[in-house]
This record gives sequence, structure tokens and C-alpha cells, in this order.
Amino acid sequence: MSRLIQRQRAFSFAPRWHTVMDDYVQALAWSADGRTLAAATIGGTIAWFTAPHGNAHPVVDRHAFGACALSWHPDGRRLASSGQDGRVILWDTHTGHILQQWPGGAPWIEHVAWCPDERHLAWSAGKTIMLARPGESAEATPLGTLPSTIADLTWAPGEATLACAAYGGLWLWTPASSTPLRT
Repeated sequence: MSRLIQRQRAFSFAPRWHTVMDDYVQALAWSADGRTLAAATIGGTIAWFTAPHGNAHPVVDRHAFGACALSWHPDGRRLASSGQDGRVILWDTHTGHILQQWPGGAPWIEHVAWCPDERHLAWSAGKTIMLARPGESAEATPLGTLPSTIADLTWAPGEATLACAAYGGLWLWTPASSTPLRT
């Protein structure tokens, strides 16, 4: 028992840095290499900070009505954001410029996720899963509609399989198919 107590005491955290944002932080996302932390506020500000020191990069244009979600491209140079303005925006994190943007397909876009294949970006638009190929097409394609609002979506590590959750179930999709693998 005494070893367990010693282990618990040895495990501690201390703050490294702190920054003040202009509003309530709605979403956080680490880049794949762990060097950069992105933050999105309910006011719509998107900002990113170099870890471990918290050096701020340019704060970029806002999502009107607030930001909802963030997802880093696996290369660590691009960041996708979604918002309550119904847009999905792809940012160049080295310059702060918008690379591409899409109408999200709903009044607000709650979830956004990059595929590990680095070519596909998925997001939820209410009950609909949207899929885009940034840099290749200005259009996003509805992949499928679920029976209720999408609660979450995530890609399988290392492959193009998308899992979606909605009330009453889970669905697995591949970008080559417009029908789920399993419901």
C-alpha cells in the first residue's frame, strides 16, 4: 500500500504557460507532431500557439456566430475549423490565410475531422455527413444522412474508414461507398 501512495505523490502536473483568449474556448486540437495547439472560441476566433512556450501565431478571421470544432491536417501545416456560421474553413497555419472554404450544408457545423490518408475532410451538418477533397475540389459531397443529429465522427487510425455516432447507433463508412459498412 505504501508504494501505491508514493507513486500517486510522484505523479504531478505543473502549468507551463497561460494565455488569455477573447472569449470562452469551445475547442482545442494538437497538431500531429505535438508542437502546436489550436484553440477556437465561442466568439469565432481561431488561434494557435507553439508549445511548450505558448508563443502565439496570428489570430485569424472569425467564424461569424462562433467556432465549433478544429482538426489538424496530418502534415501540421493546415487546420480545418467549423462554425456556427455554417462554414468549414481550411487555414494555412504558417500565414494565417484561408486556403479554402465550403458552405457546410447546415446552419452550424459541429464536428470536423481529417482522414489519415490526408486527402479527405469530413464534417457533420446536422444529420448529414459531408466529405470534401481539399485542393482537388471546391465542392463537398453529402456522404449520407443519419436518423438524428450527428453526435461525433472520427477516422480510424491509418485508414479511410469513418465512424459516425448519432442517436440510436454507430455507422462506419469508407469514402468509396455511399452506404455504411455497418449500422
